[in-house]
Amino acid sequence: MFFLRPILKLIRVDVSKIDGEFEKLKEMEPQLIKLATIPDKFNDTFAKKGWIMYEMMDLEVAEKAILLALNDSLESAEQELTDHYTPERVKRKLLTMFGVKAFWPRMDLANKALTDYTEERYHASVPVVLALLDGMVNEIHGKQKGVRRGFSSDEADLEAWDSIAAHSKGLNELKRIFNAGRYSTVAEQITIPYRNGILHGMDLGYDNKVVVAKAWAALFAAREWAIKAEHGLLEAQPEEPKKTWKELFSAMAEQSQIKKFHEEWTPIERILDKDNFISDNNEFVVGTPEYTLAEFLLLWGKCNYGKMGNYLSQYINGNEWKTFPAKLRGIYCEKAFSDFTIGKIVETAPSITMIRGVMNYCEKGIPTSKRKTIRLIAETTAGDMAFRITSETVWRIMDMNVIDNGVIDDY
Repeated sequence: MFFLRPILKLIRVDVSKIDGEFEKLKEMEPQLIKLATIPDKFNDTFAKKGWIMYEMMDLEVAEKAILLALNDSLESAEQELTDHYTPERVKRKLLTMFGVKAFWPRMDLANKALTDYTEERYHASVPVVLALLDGMVNEIHGKQKGVRRGFSSDEADLEAWDSIAAHSKGLNELKRIFNAGRYSTVAEQITIPYRNGILHGMDLGYDNKVVVAKAWAALFAAREWAIKAEHGLLEAQPEEPKKTWKELFSAMAEQSQIKKFHEEWTPIERILDKDNFISDNNEFVVGTPEYTLAEFLLLWGKCNYGKMGNYLSQYINGNEWKTFPAKLRGIYCEKAFSDFTIGKIVETAPSITMIRGVMNYCEKGIPTSKRKTIRLIAETTAGDMAFRITSETVWRIMDMNVIDNGVIDDY
């Protein structure tokens, strides 16, 4: 602060308030030390029951569960944790799974599992969530380690440097518990999502909320490892070059803006206040989701399959973007684009936009019309997920085959 105070004054920051905040930090030291101990205490108490701490978990809920386990009972503590995973909270946490590229193609199935969870069809949602967890880890482990190992594999290594969930007491321990051998039929109710027992039909009493809540929690905990794995951050990283003051303040301002945007974001529906008809030109604002969709469809009309690939999410088909033109030709060459009328644009997540409308095209000379909802995602130019407000954001289409694979929606 001795060196920073004059600079902050130049940009009219009230440094006296900052000094006051530092004094508060000193007063909060005991509380901060206590918070730092929560992850280990939580895992020591609950890992054997199928719960582990992870970065996005609510610290207050974790602390309350620990106190309940100490002063009341482990059962009441588990009930507190189970009740925390309401359908609405699971829905919001699922949005954060877009931060994992390997989960993008799995999101539709995850939303169906959420629907089953909301309607208390736990027998249907548990196997799906476990399968999604296994598949996500399998795909990422194969790319990062050179050998495919799912969450169900004893050989999968789910540790990561500087991670709460991917700690030695975290995901690897949870994996060991979930994948315990289950060799006899058990009709009584269970409280742990034993993967082998459930998927192989040996544990029949898994149809309850506590089991599916633990499955969801495990998926969100694995997100932490998955993001680090996809970005090559499983090992300790070399120290980065120090930023200039300009770079530091610019990064702080952007992060503050992103955090505020994410916290205050709510779903938005909008109807275009201009011609929303895509036929033979693109008059939409450059950089918008509708501009990307229009470019993609107009290139289809020109049979320009090479350029069409530039408007697709780079993660489609495992990021094999060099194969896009050939695959696009196979999908669209026998179909001729006519037009697309946008009915509604729905911002369903901070990084996801759904464009709903009616698509008209001809197949073998026969006119065809379909109501479609086409999904677009905000990405950086490198293919990582971005928020819609960042300077690097570009919009890309998430479905290569928007005719058949785009969501059919009666709106």
